[in-house]
Order: sequence, then C-alpha cells, then structure tokens
Amino acid sequence: AACETSFRARGSGRAGRNGARVLGASLVALMLLNPVLSAVGNLASPEPRKEMREVLTEVARDPRGADALYVYHSAQLQFDYYGPRIGLDPNWVVAGVRSVGDWEPYRADVARLAERGRVWFVFSHELPGEYEFFRSSLNASGEEIGRVERVGARALLFEF
Repeated sequence: AACETSFRARGSGRAGRNGARVLGASLVALMLLNPVLSAVGNLASPEPRKEMREVLTEVARDPRGADALYVYHSAQLQFDYYGPRIGLDPNWVVAGVRSVGDWEPYRADVARLAERGRVWFVFSHELPGEYEFFRSSLNASGEEIGRVERVGARALLFEF
C-alpha cells in the first residue's frame, strides 16, 4: 500500500508539470491570437494608404502658383515629413488650428487666408463634418480653381 501511495504521489507531480506546460502553451497561444487575427484581417481588407506625398507633389508642381498653403491640423505630421523632401517652402505654410466641435476658429482661418489671394488647402485624416464645413466656408468666400485627390488625402486650390 505504501508503494502504491508513493507511486501516486510521483505520478501526480508529473501530471501537475504537464498541466502547467499545457496551461502555459495555451496562454501563449491566446496572446498571439489577436495579432494573428488582426494580420489576417488586414490581408483580407487592408486599410487604404494615405497618399499625402502624391498630393503634395502635385501641389508643388502646379503652374498656377499660390500665395499660401493651409495644412489642416491632422495633416501636419505628414506635411512635416513630405513637404521638405518635395521642396515645399515652410514659410509658405499656414498651420491649421485644431478646434474640435467649435467652428469659429476654422472660420477665422479661412477669413485670414482669403486675404492672400490663391491658397491651397491640404487635408488628411479629417474629423467627421470638418471637411464639409471647410468646403462650405471656402465656397462662400472664394472659387475653387484646382483640386488634387488621392486615397486619404486631398488638396483644394481656392482663389479669393
């Protein structure tokens, strides 16, 4: 009987180690599941690239010229990266304000830029309703004379 008890004790230790291994492997598998499923989802329907470089290249090549370039607040990081590489003069740029839910600072930006003549307005990563608000404000005070649109980025040229 003593031998049998001893055998059970040794066997239950091995079962405990095997259980810990199985539990550890299961936890690792669960930790990897989300990134793997996310990668598979991105392959099935990838997020569109934001083509800011192409938009800024077209703006820089535009023969009509402009007196200023307004960069919407959410496009600023992309502009900071691509603008100098494309040769856009940072002194030509007006950085857009960020004013979530309050349209008045955007109106002030448009009014201030209307004094400049021709202005490119560059957008990317717009918040809901903001692009539409800008278009409405710009059309009320000027005339759209140019447009460049790519996936996730666009620029409008207005003459005031």
